[in-house]
Amino acid sequence: MEVDIHDLIKAIQKNLTPDLLHPNYRKMKDGGVGGHCYVATECFYFLYGKQNGYKPKCFKYPNGDTHWWLESESERIDITSAQLAPDFDYSLGRPQFFVRYPSKRCNLLARRVLHDLFGR
Repeated sequence: MEVDIHDLIKAIQKNLTPDLLHPNYRKMKDGGVGGHCYVATECFYFLYGKQNGYKPKCFKYPNGDTHWWLESESERIDITSAQLAPDFDYSLGRPQFFVRYPSKRCNLLARRVLHDLFGR
C-alpha cells in the first residue's frame, strides 16, 4: 500500500509518547517531540526512507546530546524539528547509520503508526 509522506510524518508525530523516550530523555516533560528525534527518524527510515533514498544524519551537541533527521538528494525530513532553535545549522550534521534491524522502540512506534494509517 502506498502512503502519503505527510500522513506518515503526522502519524509518527501523533504517536510519540513518553514510553518511547530513551531513559536519558525521560526527564523531559515537554509533552511534545523533545527527546524523540532518534526513534521518530528511525521509524520513518524503516517504514519509508530506506527504500526511497533517505540517509540518516546526526548532530552531536557538546554536552553529548544528539539530534537526528533524514536527508535525500533533494529533501530533508526532520520529524521533531519543533524542538530545535530556529537557527539550527543542519550543515553541521554528519552521516550516521541505524542498526540493521529496527529497535524495540521503533517497532512499537511503527505498529502504532501502521494501525493509524491502515487499521492494522
